[in-house]
Amino acid sequence: MDRPIEVSPARRWRRIAMVVGGVFAALLLVREIRSRSLPGVQKDSISVAQVRQANFEDAVNLRGAIMPETSVVLGASEGGRVEKIHIKEGTAVKKGDLLLEISNTSLQLAVVRGQADLAEQTNLLLGNQISSEQRRLELGRELLAAQTQLDKHRRQLKRLTELRKTGAVSVETLEDAQRNVEQQEQLKKLVEHSLAENLALRSRQERELQSTVSMLHKNIDIAQQVLDRLAVRSPIDGRLTSLKAEVGSTLREGDVIGQIDDESQLKVQANVDEFYIPRLQVAQHATVLYGGKSFPLAVKRIYPQVTNGQFRIDLDFVGEKPADLRMGQSLSLQLQLSNGASALQVASGPYVAQTGGRYVYVYDESRGTAQRRDLKLGRQSESAIEVLSGLKAGEYVITSSYETFGEAAEIRVLN
Repeated sequence: MDRPIEVSPARRWRRIAMVVGGVFAALLLVREIRSRSLPGVQKDSISVAQVRQANFEDAVNLRGAIMPETSVVLGASEGGRVEKIHIKEGTAVKKGDLLLEISNTSLQLAVVRGQADLAEQTNLLLGNQISSEQRRLELGRELLAAQTQLDKHRRQLKRLTELRKTGAVSVETLEDAQRNVEQQEQLKKLVEHSLAENLALRSRQERELQSTVSMLHKNIDIAQQVLDRLAVRSPIDGRLTSLKAEVGSTLREGDVIGQIDDESQLKVQANVDEFYIPRLQVAQHATVLYGGKSFPLAVKRIYPQVTNGQFRIDLDFVGEKPADLRMGQSLSLQLQLSNGASALQVASGPYVAQTGGRYVYVYDESRGTAQRRDLKLGRQSESAIEVLSGLKAGEYVITSSYETFGEAAEIRVLN
């Protein structure tokens, strides 16, 4: 009868250790084989940043320029030749200062012709008034003579009527006297009618001539105003920052002559990436560091036009502003987009544009790998991005380019 062979405890534990060691070695071998099959990247070729909980500085750094609040573009109201320039570019000017003179022969001739027409019509009006007055006097004399004769014939008729009662005159003589009175009355009425017609005609002609003269006066005034505009004057107090005219050059109507900027009111103008359009509003705060001192600003105007991926904003200084600012001067400013509350955040980098913020590679230094992990991002500043989900504070994220990673679920980080 066979006897069972008893195995000592020491040998049993040695066998267990050998089995466990074999399994562990197999796992290490599988891990090594699997690790060698992963895409790899040199550690010194990547950038890594730690996820942290801190106040989120939701601000964007901008480059702005000092600009005038009010600028007036000078345009040629009329074409002509530049005869004289009185003020040079860059000179401070007052409202009404003569800047340059333009000549226009056609306009000058038009004024001369208008003045000649006015003189002719004025002389015609004066001649008509004299002629009408002479005719009125002549008819007045005729009316006076007719009235005198009528009165004479009426007295004659009255005497003959009394004499006829005594039979001293014949009926025929009395009838002749009556006809003389009637004829004289008709003559007087004709003279009165002629005088009335003359006065009416004179009044009508004077109105017409006065209207013509008045129109000529207006035309000359308008032409003179046009001539006055040939003397280009400053419409505001400011500085002539641009002058494009030269003596002897020809300007057409509407040509830009130059620009005057009002230096009494300055603003800061800056270009902002279109990404920030939904988060920007009037009265938003900004700061500018100038001469070692911080000056507050506020957004005054947001321009809706987007050009080359950017839009413009105007900012005004709030309270004190630097005393020695110059138009066109560049300034670095920081535009605040929120109040800086605490938030989980990670550094920004090229990976954001490449992944659209959908995932990151979380780096595990102990394992020498980085695993892809989906996440959800929130606000974004120039240096950091708010993490809404997918990461924890203290973890490390690769923030450099993912261009060589493809969309691998895991990569090796080689020393």
